[in-house]
Amino acid sequence: NHGYAEWGFGLKTQLGTIQGQIDLWGRIDNQVYILDYKTGSSFYSEKAISQLSRYSECLKKMNFIKPADQVHLVVLYPFEEKIVIEHSDYTKINTIFTIV
Repeated sequence: NHGYAEWGFGLKTQLGTIQGQIDLWGRIDNQVYILDYKTGSSFYSEKAISQLSRYSECLKKMNFIKPADQVHLVVLYPFEEKIVIEHSDYTKINTIFTIV
């Protein structure tokens, strides 16, 4: 009831339309979790976190992330049995685009 799996979205911006599909995201009270499953190497986790950061920007622009929210970007590497987590909040989510 609090989350969305394989959640596709489109967002029109001044740079064009941004489309994506978030593996899993959800909210528990003021905690927003954005998760991505990766079958490749965790060596590229910085790139995966960057992707989740862009997703958080889109969720913020669509008003799914609120000023009081804490945001957790989570990358799961099931074959390595590894989890990479980055914590953020509303003020740290940069937006490089405006909605048109």
